[in-house]
Amino acid sequence: MQVALHIGAHATEGERLLRSVQKNAEALAAAGILVPPHVQYRRTLRELMQAYAGGTLDPSTAREGALDAILGAARPDRLVMANPAFLCTPNRVFEGRELYPMLGLKLRALSAVFAPDRLELFLALRNPATFVPAVLSRAKATSETALLDGLAPAAIRWSGAIARAREAAPGARLVVWAHEDAPLIWGRLVRRLAGRAGAAGAAEGGPAGSGALLGEHDLLAQIMTEEGLRRYVAYLRTHPPQSAAQSARIIAAFLDKYVRPEEIEEEDLPDWPEAVIAEVTAGYEADLDAIAAMDGVEMIRP
Repeated sequence: MQVALHIGAHATEGERLLRSVQKNAEALAAAGILVPPHVQYRRTLRELMQAYAGGTLDPSTAREGALDAILGAARPDRLVMANPAFLCTPNRVFEGRELYPMLGLKLRALSAVFAPDRLELFLALRNPATFVPAVLSRAKATSETALLDGLAPAAIRWSGAIARAREAAPGARLVVWAHEDAPLIWGRLVRRLAGRAGAAGAAEGGPAGSGALLGEHDLLAQIMTEEGLRRYVAYLRTHPPQSAAQSARIIAAFLDKYVRPEEIEEEDLPDWPEAVIAEVTAGYEADLDAIAAMDGVEMIRP
């Protein structure tokens, strides 16, 4: 069985992505792909993580017990789950001066429970210059200093977290993307998490209705005017893109003309010197290239 779990990161539209995939739950179920409501699995996964951390997890029985709790008697070809806060609460994202310090423990637990399965882990990355204030707005920390726990902004590197993920779950496929690219690749993200990556439809590679999934335009519907979205979908019917890169160019062109200005206001930036923000951003962009070259990592890019 394939087990796909979207694990984060915080403040990267994780809940929206899950809702987009869930719009297709009935059709996907007919193809052996189950996307259960999150209330059916988040508590179960949390209890599994706690048992593993406490040394009381029995891998020989944990898998079937978890699947029974989540699915009942059903055993699909693919199980799709998501919890953008799976790795920790926002308050602990930088605990101990490390980005997602509990990542290794959580992924070792997943690997132990779902050892017989093909495990796929989905993780969105984000520029630390906007990620830090976004996490702070969701955390109980009273200040950025308290949240970062002494970690220097320029030292925040996603590649370190990805390397720890690969070490903790060497048999898992890690699917990552930059949050900043999400509007250009949303349809691909929906299909990839759903396990229908080859079913290119209205958003990319084929005319509307040729395998497209509901929800592929959800993010564009948020940031593009109604007229722009209508024209975009109509354009795709007569000019289906032939590649992911062409699809991204088409979306960018329509956004350039029909974007909702109020939806793309400049994101909150931390009170760092401009030179530090530039350094952090340059480091993040270099980090993405390094991550894309890692074994066992699939990066979705425009």
